[in-house]
Amino acid sequence: MKNAANFVIAILCCASIMCIDVDVFAQSNTAASPAVDELKALLDNKRPDLKHALLKLIDASAKDKNSYWHKRNSLEEFYRFLAAWRTYTPRTIAGAQDYSERFKSLYRSKGHDNKTYYSDDGISFMRDKDFTDWMQKFVRERGVFMDSKESAAAANRWVDDGTIDMSSYQIPAGGFASFNEFFTRRLKPGARPISDPNSAAALISPADCRVSPIPYALTSDRDFEVKGDTYNIAALLGSVELAERFAGGAAIVCLLYPKDYHRFHAPVTGTIAAKGSLDDRHYYHGFKGLVKYFSEYHRAYYLINTKNSGQVGFVAIGMSDINSVNMPLPVDARKEIRKGDEIGYFAYGGSGIVMLFEPGILKPSLPPDSKRGRSPTGSTLGAAAVDDPAGARLESVDPSGRAAGFGLQKGDVVRRINGRTVNGAASFRKAVSAVAPDAPVSIHVLRDGREATIDREAASYVGRFVRMGTRIGTLSTK
Repeated sequence: MKNAANFVIAILCCASIMCIDVDVFAQSNTAASPAVDELKALLDNKRPDLKHALLKLIDASAKDKNSYWHKRNSLEEFYRFLAAWRTYTPRTIAGAQDYSERFKSLYRSKGHDNKTYYSDDGISFMRDKDFTDWMQKFVRERGVFMDSKESAAAANRWVDDGTIDMSSYQIPAGGFASFNEFFTRRLKPGARPISDPNSAAALISPADCRVSPIPYALTSDRDFEVKGDTYNIAALLGSVELAERFAGGAAIVCLLYPKDYHRFHAPVTGTIAAKGSLDDRHYYHGFKGLVKYFSEYHRAYYLINTKNSGQVGFVAIGMSDINSVNMPLPVDARKEIRKGDEIGYFAYGGSGIVMLFEPGILKPSLPPDSKRGRSPTGSTLGAAAVDDPAGARLESVDPSGRAAGFGLQKGDVVRRINGRTVNGAASFRKAVSAVAPDAPVSIHVLRDGREATIDREAASYVGRFVRMGTRIGTLSTK
């Protein structure tokens, strides 16, 4: 077994890794899938050894009575699972990663020491080229579904039930035509004011995201770590030559959550000097060390020439599930893009942005009154709880507080937190405060009348949540 100390868990689907142990097949259309049929043919006709390896993983997972696969230990159940995943649209924010987490449980488990382990057999299976090639086809098929009208119901349910405050967004007449139309929704004019729009020195956040400056000088060709995540700017840009410009400089990392606005905007005023798209893989396996996180996923970049502050690298990264990155603007040295102009968007999947700056240019300055990101290390509880016979019922949940970072939702009745019984609102507050910053958490709740367990990995990344257009730094003159 591989210890997670060697393969640190990266943040999944916009930073939150969680698993809800209720069946969600009923929420998905299990119609025939060409990709699933292709996998059956691959395993039956070409790779019986791979079929045997998959069965071995399923059997191993099924031995755990708490495993999703405990009573689903057959290939037919696995194929049924894939068919349901292909057309899955999450009913809730917390459920966005349900299928990904179930899939990963075939090769990932938690030990008695609360550490996460990966099996050698699982790593070998996920690295097999035939399976990896097939997985890309499956994810693309899933992407087609998320663009279809059949996916629209879940998106419009999120709008109708108040899951997301839509007051800042344009809502099409008749509702959203697909989940991706909702996911890539547009802002109303003026919904995100641009800080210091005429100041070349003001750097703004390119998205609604969690922002964290990298506290190290960049190197062009060597790895370095920030809170558990590995960076290499030459690999990130696909070129040592391009990376040399930023050697000795600085970077800012931005992470987006499923609930966030998923279009991104120019952080500076300038012209697009170059662009590129790198690595068309569209699925994140979830083991760290074998994958160098930002530098090994589907990503695209702009290099933006500013008038006085050199070149700014803007790298958009698809981090999990379908992870589509769209950067439509052409290279045009004559056409100026203004700070705050829309320059691209992420369709459904995990999303991150890395901004690169030349040496001596960036001085980060996150606003002191910004709310913390949606992680367990948030500074406030962010939930109103009342006593309930079964525990503590949440009347409201602030998306910027610790409760939301744990994956809790309005209406949840919290029963236990890390084994600690919750017997009322005061007990709930004490149990939350007892969870150390960046520690893993397991919460037992009643959700929609059903028992559920939310397992949240320790946060390996903490960022400050800011809105697009907020000033996050000052740029010096070169």
